[in-house]
Amino acid sequence: MCGSGTPDRTWAKVWESEIHDKGFRLHWWTAEAEAGDVVMDPGEVSAVRWVTAAEFAGLHPVFEEDLAFFDRVLPEL
Repeated sequence: MCGSGTPDRTWAKVWESEIHDKGFRLHWWTAEAEAGDVVMDPGEVSAVRWVTAAEFAGLHPVFEEDLAFFDRVLPEL
């Protein structure tokens, strides 16, 4: 299961980043989502949606380190 509660098959870890204040460490994986509804933990997630890298860049707030993933890592996958 991924963090959203969606069943998936994890393939490979592709990146890891520590947030600037060291409050979080993010691990980025490739995965294949299975069909079905996303089941969220309402204590952790208020909404879920798919976005493109360009759309993600326009979201606020996001961790600055996330933007580096979309700029440098994702295009190489």
